Amino acid sequence: MRRLSTIFRLRSDERGFTLVETLVAMISATVVVGALYAILIISVDQTAKVTDTVHASQVGRTTMTKIVEELHSACIASKFIPVKMGTEKVKGTEKEEEESKLVFVDAYSSHAEITEALKHEIVWQKSSGLLTQNTYTSSGGVWPEFTYPEAHTTTRIGENITQTIISAEGTKKKEYVPVFRYYKYPTEATSVSAESALDTLQPLELAETKGTEKLLNKTELEQAAAVEINFNQAPLDKNTKEDRTVDLKDQVTLAFSAPNAETPIEDKPCE
Repeated sequence: MRRLSTIFRLRSDERGFTLVETLVAMISATVVVGALYAILIISVDQTAKVTDTVHASQVGRTTMTKIVEELHSACIASKFIPVKMGTEKVKGTEKEEEESKLVFVDAYSSHAEITEALKHEIVWQKSSGLLTQNTYTSSGGVWPEFTYPEAHTTTRIGENITQTIISAEGTKKKEYVPVFRYYKYPTEATSVSAESALDTLQPLELAETKGTEKLLNKTELEQAAAVEINFNQAPLDKNTKEDRTVDLKDQVTLAFSAPNAETPIEDKPCE
């Protein structure tokens, strides 16, 4: 009988959560779930951001290293002019380039006199974001001046590449940095603290114009003592958000040794 009375009492017991308690519990659960969801989203987004940035850096540095290493072998003889005719950039709107091309010669050999050289055309195209390289192997000529056939091999050395963009000082206006920039030695040291002419390199503008193309003329080619490479690398998923891309920059001086900065500076490329 006691057991039956206990069962009936429990069945008739109406104690439990009130409506207010139920609402408070629901709101608390929603807040906790929302916080957990926010943490999950932030973690996923940050992981993707770091992954894209690292990937862009790895890919871009591989491209940069290839160009720089080839330029380091561009002085194949004393007073040789490594930057060749055909070096150009095609202007777009607002100082943006549609295309840019760097043409130079390099060579590798274990012999005292080089018997074969390579001419490279590194081309960047805005429309595709590709950086390609056309390589011509010398077919004749006498060291250090070789001749090259029309036949060449083409390789892709970079993709998802755009121009580096910087904000002009004191304004909100954006400025596009050329993919390839060229420098020359000044005729005199511009700083009393300069230990070498390398400390006072001056920009070398492409003066000769052919339609929308800017070309290095013969005089400028003979002065091109350094090449600077600038580009913005996006990850392979083509995410171009500012916090996912990487700006890369390097400069190669075309010289066997650092020139003296004493005025007048008479050094030329590959000296």
